[in-house]
Amino acid sequence: MKMGTIIGAALVAGLLALVAGFYIASLRSELESVNTRLGQAEKGISARDGVITQLREKQAAQALLQARLEGERSGIQSVLATRETLIRKLEIENAEYRAWAAGPLPGSVSRLREHPELVGAAAYRERMSQGAALPAAGSVNGK
Repeated sequence: MKMGTIIGAALVAGLLALVAGFYIASLRSELESVNTRLGQAEKGISARDGVITQLREKQAAQALLQARLEGERSGIQSVLATRETLIRKLEIENAEYRAWAAGPLPGSVSRLREHPELVGAAAYRERMSQGAALPAAGSVNGK
């Protein structure tokens, strides 16, 4: 009986070792799968971080451009205010200027008002498609 018990115990131990081997192999396979998914997730995170960095750089560049535009706008407003002040001063102090300002515009200037300024290629195409030719530069009455 002792021999049978020893053989039985050896069989049970062998079976347990075989089951443990399969279990360890299964765990290793699962670990490889998890590591693969982790690598893919890390690549995705890296790509996302790259996009975030690009967006932050673009935002910083746009903020810089906005600050420049704000500075230009402030400068333009300052020049406009100075000119408006000068015009008011001339209107108050200068009778010749008041007479000129009250009179009709010269013909060449009034014709400019008949044809609005062209801004961009689309406005030019629209103007030309209507058959309204532009006068030559420096010409009088389109001649």
